[in-house]
Amino acid sequence: MLHPNPSVSPNSDSAVLLVFHAPTATDETQHQQAQLTDRLQRSPGLTTRIIHIDASQHPAVVLSFGVTHFPTLILVQRGVELVRHEGTYSA
Repeated sequence: MLHPNPSVSPNSDSAVLLVFHAPTATDETQHQQAQLTDRLQRSPGLTTRIIHIDASQHPAVVLSFGVTHFPTLILVQRGVELVRHEGTYSA
């Protein structure tokens, strides 16, 4: 399911963090994702729109970004991919 951050205008120059995940993600992975996205949303001076993408619900989006591992985080600004991280991470 896509979950955009409604507090950020889609027309702004803010970055967009795409969080691709599989429905079979472990509780630990889901917890890490929640911590990271919460931290980003609370960062002063940082305007990042965060969209969670369930791979089973949006396979065309997953394919269009070439995602093959989960979780995958992709930071995009003005249509340009700035950063890609595949696999687990520390929040």
